Amino acid sequence: AVVSTQSGHYGRVNTWINNLHPRLKFTMEYSESTIVFLDLRLTKGGPMVLTQMYSKSSDTHAYLMPTSCHPTHVCRNIPKGVMKRVRRNCTEDTTCEEGFSEYKQHLLNRGYNGSLVDQAIEEARATPRDDLLGSVQKENETSQSQNQYPLVMKFYPRLPPMSKFIHQNLHVLGLT
Repeated sequence: AVVSTQSGHYGRVNTWINNLHPRLKFTMEYSESTIVFLDLRLTKGGPMVLTQMYSKSSDTHAYLMPTSCHPTHVCRNIPKGVMKRVRRNCTEDTTCEEGFSEYKQHLLNRGYNGSLVDQAIEEARATPRDDLLGSVQKENETSQSQNQYPLVMKFYPRLPPMSKFIHQNLHVLGLT
């Protein structure tokens, strides 16, 4: 939460909040120039607000283990998503590079392949930050995609590739 108070009264605000309920205890970081919100640190930088990655010291960065029983594309894409988030959340190149280094180590600690993480960093570096900040526009759906229905199954790595089997048998479902 952002609290507006006179300079030097932050401790009183924290005490007041902590007295609202005996089982809830809040921590507070306060500064004249910086606000922490979710995974961002926002800092006054002249006429701009500068952003960079932030995580609490208690954050374990428990990303999905690459050895888990999930489709391989899920685990392959986690480093991409993490590094795109770093790129999107950092306004300055120096803080972005620091974020890449920090989050690379978190992913390596979880067992991710170093070259996969490096490739994700390179992809994030190559993507203009403005492209990551905008919303993604989907192309107009075709009439064929309006007749598609989701097939939801539990994943098991020993199953044969289901997409091949389904495409070979579309005529049975009357979808060809």
